[in-house]
Amino acid sequence: MYKHSGKKLKAVAYVLAGLGAVISVALALALVMTRDAAIPGVTLSASTRLVLAVAVFVLGLFLSWVCGLAVFGYGELIEKSKESEYMLTRIAAHSKEIIEYISRDNKADD
Repeated sequence: MYKHSGKKLKAVAYVLAGLGAVISVALALALVMTRDAAIPGVTLSASTRLVLAVAVFVLGLFLSWVCGLAVFGYGELIEKSKESEYMLTRIAAHSKEIIEYISRDNKADD
């Protein structure tokens, strides 16, 4: 479940951004289509509803994109740190071999 979490977070980022976009479009359409506001006693003119719908649409798309981008970046960070850890362990393993070889060579000279 916790293996390859970077790739999974990247997939979640796409789903999150897509879902946020769909919800913002649906809310904007609902604002345009409805005649009465959800608050009893409040009526909005058609132009006010249209302005609110555009605001919900633009802000919803932007915020879902930013949230998706943040989650995707975190997944990318996890993947890169795993790659760095792997490379550092390989470098450490080879460094140990080189040090052993040099110490053996120095002992032979004595």
